[in-house]
Amino acid sequence: MNKPEKVELQTYQRETGRRNAEHLRSEKRIPAVVYGPELDENRHFAVKELDLEKILSAKTLEIVTLVFDDKTKIDTILKKTEFHPVTDRPLHADFYALADKHLVTVVVPLVFAGTAVGVTEGGRLYRSTRELRVTCLPAGIPANITVDISKLRIGSTLHIRDIAMEGVTPVDDPGRTLATVRPPRTGIQTTVGAAEEVAEVEEGAEVEEGAEAEAENAEE
Repeated sequence: MNKPEKVELQTYQRETGRRNAEHLRSEKRIPAVVYGPELDENRHFAVKELDLEKILSAKTLEIVTLVFDDKTKIDTILKKTEFHPVTDRPLHADFYALADKHLVTVVVPLVFAGTAVGVTEGGRLYRSTRELRVTCLPAGIPANITVDISKLRIGSTLHIRDIAMEGVTPVDDPGRTLATVRPPRTGIQTTVGAAEEVAEVEEGAEVEEGAEAEAENAEE
């Protein structure tokens, strides 16, 4: 597993309160807070909206080093971000201060590697998620988790329990489906298979077919 990159994020002093928060947002600064098991108290601050959006758009998990005016630096992960329901602009950000001996739960991007055998045979690849929640010590936080789908044939399904993950423990149900290859649309499908396919599509599964799947996997 790849280790996360470290990025520094400059912080700015702020007063708490709704009016002050609205004033900050009008200046393109986002109210934020950092907390953690080894911090004496929560620290409230603001960050530039553009800087926060760069972190949000990262394709891999990053360790965010908060830099304060007193030269203090705190290694964190971005734990939660609230967004405006209409504009989708960030409204508030929560950062979690990492502590060497304390487990942390993080959301890690999944990288699907290879082209499923079933897809080359005309099947359709369904990917039900692009991320996974895991628990680990800070030293073991992965930037992403690679999932090899090359051996999936038509009718095969890959579950969380099928992935080798060193130093991290999945939070989600080990039986949760990550990817599956369904028969081509002109193929014969069983009643059970069709029901599962509909359920996965309702959950927002991503579908890839034939050459389109090969092209996307190549880009990744």
